[in-house]
Amino acid sequence: PPSPRIISGIEPAPGYHRIDMSKDKTEVKLQLSECAVSWLKKKTQTNSLSNESKALRCCINYAAQEASDEVLFSKGSLMDLKEQKNLVEMTYKLARSQSDWVEKKSIDLNVEASAITMAVLDVCMKQTNDSVFKIIRCKTNTTLTPAPKQKQKLCVGGLQAQAKMNVKNFRKDDEHAGNCTCQSK
Repeated sequence: PPSPRIISGIEPAPGYHRIDMSKDKTEVKLQLSECAVSWLKKKTQTNSLSNESKALRCCINYAAQEASDEVLFSKGSLMDLKEQKNLVEMTYKLARSQSDWVEKKSIDLNVEASAITMAVLDVCMKQTNDSVFKIIRCKTNTTLTPAPKQKQKLCVGGLQAQAKMNVKNFRKDDEHAGNCTCQSK
């Protein structure tokens, strides 16, 4: 197997197997619960995402940009996640900023990257679908340092995704209005 690349002078975290795929995505192997894998598959279908990697990227962006470390990584929850049974090894493609974030949290908290990812998924499973998957969050705001109060504006890809989502939502509203009986007297 290829040796994992070193990120910003940080050695790869234990149990974190990373293969450099391209400039844009990095392949990571994680041990996740069957329940988490099933949830990612369901959310991929529900939200018409391209694959489970995209669903996981949405979750990592949500966690890195919206959730506090106290909520994500309380000692009890991380210990519970370490004891998970029925784990399956899965491979996902993450943006480098997302992969770096998971790896840094893993090193900082001295747990495997799989436990960090499970903590992220655990928090996302408790949120509404729309709060995790229907808000465009750029990977450029997923950084190794704490998220600034004033986030960067959406990148070009984020703006395009937001516009596409707005058109899709407008069409749904328009269809509803055309067939609506809820406002008739």
